[in-house]
Amino acid sequence: MVLVGVDGSGKSTLRSLLYAQYGRDMCVTHGKHAWFDIESARKVVKFRSDSRNSEFESVARAMMTDKHMPSKH
Repeated sequence: MVLVGVDGSGKSTLRSLLYAQYGRDMCVTHGKHAWFDIESARKVVKFRSDSRNSEFESVARAMMTDKHMPSKH
């Protein structure tokens, strides 16, 4: 099963219910795998791999930039 939807659509709630029913060993969660802005992606991926070497505010801005890219097209 793949959960895809806009913010607030209940993906996390459903995931929590699946974890409770089947356990975390039976459910696999993958993070975001598609990016709209390559520079934002680089900052976020670097942060995820080693958060000691990134500035939180910069990463937060990068995530918001990438999140809003589809609305600009």
